[in-house]
Amino acid sequence: MRDALLHSACIKNDEVVSYNIITPTVWNFSPKDKYGQRGPVEKALTGTETPWPGMLFTILGRIIRSFDHCLQCATHLIDRRGNVSKKIFNQQ
Repeated sequence: MRDALLHSACIKNDEVVSYNIITPTVWNFSPKDKYGQRGPVEKALTGTETPWPGMLFTILGRIIRSFDHCLQCATHLIDRRGNVSKKIFNQQ
């Protein structure tokens, strides 16, 4: 099990007018809410220190995968300028 899964439906006059599934990834990787509270992954990453710079991707990758192990195949790093890193989390 990866975490909570929510199925949300709006029914009017015996018909489903909207349906949404909120997956564990959406719960855990959500941005700050309207009150400025960080999502679970952002909280876990904030303040993370590494013993040396070469371990940065390994340590961050392990933290992220602890919330959703399926992300390791689809995660890329994007810097503040929007550049996508070619480095994969599980490589040093």
